[in-house]
Amino acid sequence: MATTWAYNRSPAFLDTPIHGPAATRTIRPPPGASAARSVSYTKRFEADDFAKVTATLGASVQGKKGHTTALGGKERFDFNSAYSFALPGSRTHHLATDGKANLWSLSGSQHLDVHGSEEIEYTAPEREFRPGTSHRMTLGSAVHSPLMHEQTGVFREGNRLKAFVPLFSDGRGNVGQSWYSSAKTTLHQGTTKIGEVDNTPETWKSYAVGADDAEYTLATSATRDRTVSEVGTRIDGSWTFRSAKPPTDGQTRTGLSTVRFGAQVDLDGTVAADRTVTFPVTVQGPAAGAGLKSLAVSVSYDGGTTWQQTPVAKGKITVKNPARGQTVALRGEVADTRGGKASVTVYDAYRGK
Repeated sequence: MATTWAYNRSPAFLDTPIHGPAATRTIRPPPGASAARSVSYTKRFEADDFAKVTATLGASVQGKKGHTTALGGKERFDFNSAYSFALPGSRTHHLATDGKANLWSLSGSQHLDVHGSEEIEYTAPEREFRPGTSHRMTLGSAVHSPLMHEQTGVFREGNRLKAFVPLFSDGRGNVGQSWYSSAKTTLHQGTTKIGEVDNTPETWKSYAVGADDAEYTLATSATRDRTVSEVGTRIDGSWTFRSAKPPTDGQTRTGLSTVRFGAQVDLDGTVAADRTVTFPVTVQGPAAGAGLKSLAVSVSYDGGTTWQQTPVAKGKITVKNPARGQTVALRGEVADTRGGKASVTVYDAYRGK
């Protein structure tokens, strides 16, 4: 298992990269900085100044390679694992904390080719890492589906709407972005189509709308080739919400709901064939918690031709895993107490082995 030592202290940058648990790092001010305000110093990092993070990156297609990256500091310095590695696989990053908690984020990328071009990337939320601590992190595991948090949803500025919904986020709650072979996203006001693009709702495409309060539906469908991923090969989503021109000139956000499936899936996208399992179903967005009006979950074993509704009991569902070499599709439909609705369907959510 390879190791990366990541040094970070701002505001300054490295003369040259230095690696090692007790390395000395000399920092100089950025070019053009005022001499009166310039400060040079040398910092010797000891092993206890680092947080140890082992990042494991999954992949459902055999023969794939990838890398992991640590991002930290005000300047968002990034430190890649030195070499690509076979997936699924792990790399250990030692993140400098300078004797106190520092903010870092880790990401993992699956490569398209030998040149390291990325076809899938997962990014974990930024968090504090403290000196002398050890952590494990998993990126890229199924079930892949839309993720909702304070930076996703529908955004309105004046009479324009735009959306950001990361469709291919992983099962651990890390934002995912992926190559896809085809996609279509539409926005309707009532039954009238406002716009249509051949992209996922991650491109910040904006649509002109009327000023009055109205009901809108954002719908998307994206398909990716099995050479990119053998799970989450197609994801459909639909979100119904209300919007009106805001009273101020600033940007406002409308949160959208989604359903997340907490199945325990191996790093290669597989589960034990034919086994009956129980796993949590989580609602995010306005329908979460006290905002939930209704939730329905369905399962398909024939690629979405027929569906079986599955009862949700205490936030969990019980289903039978697909047969060896077969897959299962999952669908969640949710409504909130304010009239919003959402539907999410994940085809080839995971495979039986």
